[in-house]
Amino acid sequence: MDRRTLLRSALIAAAGITLAPIQGAAADDVVARFQQRYQGLTSVRCSFSGAANQRGTLAAVRGGKFRLTTSDRIIVSDGSSVYNATPSAKTVIVNKFNPRATDVSIERVFFELLTVYRASEQASSGVYRTLRLVPPSSNAVVNAVRELSVVVHATTLAVTSITATTDAGQFSFAITQLKINAPVPATTFAYKAPTGWEVIDLR
Repeated sequence: MDRRTLLRSALIAAAGITLAPIQGAAADDVVARFQQRYQGLTSVRCSFSGAANQRGTLAAVRGGKFRLTTSDRIIVSDGSSVYNATPSAKTVIVNKFNPRATDVSIERVFFELLTVYRASEQASSGVYRTLRLVPPSSNAVVNAVRELSVVVHATTLAVTSITATTDAGQFSFAITQLKINAPVPATTFAYKAPTGWEVIDLR
């Protein structure tokens, strides 16, 4: 083997030695920044789409206040009462807010699962990273969600899709127009049934 070939081989080997730690550091940086950003979440606003062409918007703040709107439903919580309105039937069902509810809703994913679960990078595609989030221990499973697969933009850390694996199966939704930690007016979480609607109060 001549000197030129040896030199080229040495350069390739050196590049391989230095490249791996840089890639690992980049992956760790995305995970660390993601966990720091979303563990300190105070508010979230976004549009979403899920199975069966379900589309809607969400505005929520930590503490059980949220407004979720879809084509056939408006659900508003002021932190003490939840108003579930169906415009097509002109009915509103009112329940007490239950902080221990076991349903897996979008605001719970943002405020609870992204706070508790621990992330690792699973895959990358261009500027996007797929993170796998799992409970930190077997007794820290939230609402039977075994793991989350979350796609984020590597630079802005904006979440673009979430897939949850639960005991009952999987569900996914795409996220757009995401804004976090921005002020949300208190009036967002106030609800009054229109005149003539049936109100069923179960509180």
